[in-house]
Amino acid sequence: MATNNNTILINGTAYWAHVQKPEEYNDSPIGYSIVVDLEDDEKLAKLQVHLTNVFNDEAKEQGWKLDPKTTLNLPIKENTTANGETRECIKAKTKHEYQNKTTGEIVKRSVPIFDEYGEPAPKGTLIGNGSKVQINCTPHCYMINRKNFGVTLRLNAICVFELVEYSAGERNANSYGFSIKEKSESDQLNDGELEF
Repeated sequence: MATNNNTILINGTAYWAHVQKPEEYNDSPIGYSIVVDLEDDEKLAKLQVHLTNVFNDEAKEQGWKLDPKTTLNLPIKENTTANGETRECIKAKTKHEYQNKTTGEIVKRSVPIFDEYGEPAPKGTLIGNGSKVQINCTPHCYMINRKNFGVTLRLNAICVFELVEYSAGERNANSYGFSIKEKSESDQLNDGELEF
């Protein structure tokens, strides 16, 4: 985790990346999001302390009166990893559209995605579970009422260092444990290819 002004850079393994198409709840789009496993409990603890300090500073500045018995909501969610382990991960999100205050027009947004060289990823790149990423996000403090307050992480951009291709739930024969033999050149020609 690195910070620059209010921006935080978080490294980890990506899960449930909804960054090309918004995440939905009850069939309604709720915005772009990504879950990241920091894979280091010490780094996660440091992030929790940092976010708590950010919130405490904002609450003091705003003069928020909070219920001292209520726990601060942080963007930390339990997630089951590929190997079946349940871990605490962070979730960063952002709106998929906003209303232009001048024109009233609804403007679609996108999340910038870069490859390991800092180049824009090909349009439509889907980030599969297990991809190694670094996310750029900004803490945002909120207080709905004395008992409902916390910090969210607004997702600004993603850099993908190791891309795991997203499979949309489709599995191949190997994933079911079938022993598959490699096709020979003559087998491949029988698949409709012509050779001259």
